[in-house]
Amino acid sequence: MHIASRLLVGVTFLLTAVLNNLFAIALIQLFLIILILQRYQDGSSRALRALLLLRWLVVPIILLHTLFTPGAMIVSGMAWPISVEGIQSGLWLSFHLVVIFFSAMLFSMLLTHREWIITALKVPWIGHQLLPYAILLDRCWNRIREMMSAAFSQWREDHKGVQYLVLCLAGLPSEALKVSRQTANEVWSNWDQSVNEIMTEKHAIPVSLIATLLALLSALLIGLVTIYGGL
Repeated sequence: MHIASRLLVGVTFLLTAVLNNLFAIALIQLFLIILILQRYQDGSSRALRALLLLRWLVVPIILLHTLFTPGAMIVSGMAWPISVEGIQSGLWLSFHLVVIFFSAMLFSMLLTHREWIITALKVPWIGHQLLPYAILLDRCWNRIREMMSAAFSQWREDHKGVQYLVLCLAGLPSEALKVSRQTANEVWSNWDQSVNEIMTEKHAIPVSLIATLLALLSALLIGLVTIYGGL
């Protein structure tokens, strides 16, 4: 699928998740997101890790709404004032946040790391200013990731303790700084070639599309501020 089409799909899912107030639509959307995530290599594992992480957000929200939202008590005379409205609002808010989180995760996965950089360069007015940083990020991201993967693989092969892993992780920032400086020197020494490599993208995104998406997101942000600011 073309990068512009994937970008539109991601924006549509994200906007629908934020603006929707119907449980049935949210449930269908979450089901579709899970189906799409399963098509990716590590989509299922990432979704499972996200669910395990979200429990620390969902459980407190449900408890706070259940105990502190006024309404009809489930059982009169209980020591804890558990209301029906509190349970309903807590469950809906938690589920709504889960759908928004998964929509954002799908949005981030629809484009590769390099495609996100190309998209940022197409942003009007500021795209050309991001060019040096985009080139460095594109080069450094792969090198630093390979360096971290090699360090972790070496730790697993040596069968050393957690203390050795902590020492390796502590030394990674200085190693990453060295890699970044070396990459910056290479980029500046071959600036024209570096620009051509990142700008000659096969699936280029029209600038008009980026401007339209920015306008939609700005309108969404203004609408949310207006709605929730007036409450």
